[in-house]
Amino acid sequence: CFIRPAEIRLLKVEDIDIADMYIRVPASISKNKKTQVVSIPQSFVKDVIAFDITRLRQDYYLINKSDEPLQHQSLSKQHKTILKRLGFSDRYSLYSWKHTGAYMAVTRGKIGLKDLQMQMRHHSLDQLNEYLREMGVLQSEDIKKMFPAL
Repeated sequence: CFIRPAEIRLLKVEDIDIADMYIRVPASISKNKKTQVVSIPQSFVKDVIAFDITRLRQDYYLINKSDEPLQHQSLSKQHKTILKRLGFSDRYSLYSWKHTGAYMAVTRGKIGLKDLQMQMRHHSLDQLNEYLREMGVLQSEDIKKMFPAL
């Protein structure tokens, strides 16, 4: 859902709206200090429902399932353990998934840039374009293949 790892760690059960399938990222935990919502994609619906947060107290932290957030490095350590078990290099971080998702959304042409900007909570299309340019996503394959010879 393009939520930053530091924000994920501090999300509470009350921030998840299963009925309308969105996550509210409160200003108190967001990088940009604004309360914003992101959609929960249809492809995650089964996983969200299976997680069954309705049995948890609303004031609990989502990831730790208690009234205490995970320690700062706990999420990263758990992620590295899972990557190792799956045979991935340890050069990947939790934040890498945000990059991977943005790359896949743009290169597969399934999501409009404005929708992606809103989901990623970037303040402008310029900010999103800079983010994508840094990843090399905005290089046009059509320009490379079809540009006329001079």
